[in-house]
Amino acid sequence: MGSPFSSEEQQKGVPEKIVKMCSFENLSNLEVNKSGKHREGQGNLGIEN
Repeated sequence: MGSPFSSEEQQKGVPEKIVKMCSFENLSNLEVNKSGKHREGQGNLGIEN
């Protein structure tokens, strides 16, 4: 944070990959956000969707 991407990182598509990884669509499809379980065998986090 606070540092620009290098030209090599930009050529490799790093900024776009970060945007995709942090997108609402991607995050909402993660199992933890569907089930409320953050680790295998652990209970619900108490958050209702």
